[in-house]
Amino acid sequence: MIDTEAVKRELHSQMLRLFDNVGSASAAAGGPYWPRRYLQMVRTHGGLAAAQRWLARRDRPTGFDRLQKLGLLNLSVEALVLQPRFRVLFTPQEIAAARRRLENAGYVAP
Repeated sequence: MIDTEAVKRELHSQMLRLFDNVGSASAAAGGPYWPRRYLQMVRTHGGLAAAQRWLARRDRPTGFDRLQKLGLLNLSVEALVLQPRFRVLFTPQEIAAARRRLENAGYVAP
């Protein structure tokens, strides 16, 4: 049996790490880009709720566009959602939205 609370905590931690990873990687890729609104949302709502909010958007968040321009979609929330260990937290519709957004941007998730 999967401990979903532990998976939620891990997702939250990974989403907090994304902020640092994006900042560091973007500096090397022509940035820097420090997604402060992203960090604020994760801290305010928690990793899972923040991810669900992003996935529910019909438009692409501006941060996603920045990551695409920098070639860093592997550091997007959408890429994190598609990791097998986190899929248990999301609905099939949310997973499809993450996959579709990445594919439309030309990124194929592993």
